[in-house]
Amino acid sequence: KEIAALNDVITIYPEVISGNPLNATNVVRYVLYYPGWHAGDKEYNDDEFVITYNHQYVKNTKYDKSFILTVLDPKLSIMKNTGQQRDKIGLLVRKCKDADYKFKTLDQYKHLFKLPVISIDDEIIKCSDLMELSKIYNSLTLFISFDPHTYHSTMAALCGCQSVVIPSKDLSSEEF
Repeated sequence: KEIAALNDVITIYPEVISGNPLNATNVVRYVLYYPGWHAGDKEYNDDEFVITYNHQYVKNTKYDKSFILTVLDPKLSIMKNTGQQRDKIGLLVRKCKDADYKFKTLDQYKHLFKLPVISIDDEIIKCSDLMELSKIYNSLTLFISFDPHTYHSTMAALCGCQSVVIPSKDLSSEEF
């Protein structure tokens, strides 16, 4: 807390952190998803500097003119098909909207699943780096995401996995 209160220190909070728990003098809010969607505040203090990586998350809010932070080296060269045996299906829930609808949709096709299904959410937590995540994606024949905004779908595809996203029920295929 003492460091965050210094004038020459900038404290960065993701959108899921409410308020200013460190009583920081200079706050940057990094919006990684819709403000207040999972947790945190829908609106931030006027003295906070708001940035995002995807304009969609702040569109039609008072943060509509926020700066976009572009990551120049996302380390995607790690994500490649290594040709290993694929013996699982991965399911990612993450920032899922309409979970009940999506599980019902998926349930219609479960008879087609001939391989065990693993939770990618759990695997992400266990991974210490992208190399471990790449190994997991290289073990999957199919990657299913309930989160239409995650980059994990792209990473799985780069590893040679078939990647499927189940969009929200209120989103047309054209909008998606």
